[in-house]
Amino acid sequence: MKKVPLLWKQTGLMFLVAVLALFAPAPVRASSAFDTGRLGSITIAISGSDSDSDGSLAGIRFTIYQVATLERSGKYVLTKDFLASGLTLDKILTDSDALTASKDLTDYVSKNKITGTSKTTGSSGTLKFENLNLGYYLLVLADQTGRTAKIVCDPFLIAVPMTSSDGKNLIYDIKANTKCEKECGAVILLKVNSSNSPLKGAVFRLEKKVYYTASAEPPSGVKLGSDSGGTYYWSVSVSNLTTNSYGQIAVKGMAFGKYRFAEISAPSGYALNSTPREFMVSTAGNVALKNGKYTTASGSVQTITVTDSRRSPPRSSSSPSSRTTSSEITSSGTSSIPDNSVPDVSPSSSPETIPEDRIPNAGFVLPKTGGSICYGICTYGGIFLLICGIAVFAVSRKKK
Repeated sequence: MKKVPLLWKQTGLMFLVAVLALFAPAPVRASSAFDTGRLGSITIAISGSDSDSDGSLAGIRFTIYQVATLERSGKYVLTKDFLASGLTLDKILTDSDALTASKDLTDYVSKNKITGTSKTTGSSGTLKFENLNLGYYLLVLADQTGRTAKIVCDPFLIAVPMTSSDGKNLIYDIKANTKCEKECGAVILLKVNSSNSPLKGAVFRLEKKVYYTASAEPPSGVKLGSDSGGTYYWSVSVSNLTTNSYGQIAVKGMAFGKYRFAEISAPSGYALNSTPREFMVSTAGNVALKNGKYTTASGSVQTITVTDSRRSPPRSSSSPSSRTTSSEITSSGTSSIPDNSVPDVSPSSSPETIPEDRIPNAGFVLPKTGGSICYGICTYGGIFLLICGIAVFAVSRKKK
């Protein structure tokens, strides 16, 4: 048997080790892309219809909370205050997801009385949070004590650092443009039928409940009412609001207070719903129109549903006198039938022929009734006498 040289054995062994090394799992090394010792900042710049009565953007206060920290590996870990919040940052993939998570966290902060760091805008409408550790932050509009015109801004989540738009750089000093609006409400009315299908073309009037005092007399001719708040009347805010193809009417920019919708015209084929729908606007919100349909854009917007029933058809009378009124005789003597007349349902002049197998007691002919007795006696008696005469004649011939 030929022996294999030692050099060939060593070379084969080294090749085998190299091949196995290709398939062996390599140890994961922590990424050094994130310098966790570095600090960042967030600058908030207010925009939108947010100015105070004097045009100033000063005095707007925000509070910041650190929700999660960033590890060197790039993983986010919830802070102690937010461990029980149920937040999963990996599931925040869209702006809508981020807004929903921000609102949930804001409620969590309020419920658990978590404290944060607050700052107030200057005259330029900006504020800056500095020396921030890397991680995720929640920013919430705080109270606005001292401002004559309240505003509303949606809370938002923001990460420090953020990736640049081209994905090549990390931004540690972040500027967030935040749109705020004056504190007012909005409402969506939904008009449906008994099957919850939207109704287009219903017309409504929006009215606001106004309380008055002796120094502010109500307009003449209005109907007054009284409740625990005092004497009031309903003032027309908007007239002739018509539902769209989704059965909707949307109103925004509403001052806080009590309102009602009154239907003034129902869609074709439906009865008017004469009961006004009262509601309260006490939270800020706004609406947006997307693909022809109104949706909540920010804050809290309530939906008022009004249901209409189909109009009952007019009843027709079967009395002869009422039937004669369904047509009018013209001067030419012909009959003119109105478009809204009741269809003629009188029996046809040609009665239906009923098959014999459908007639009760088929095969048994009932005698006719109502004939003259004399007519019956004469007919049958004559036939009897005729037969007797024929018989007598036949017997007499036989004897001969």
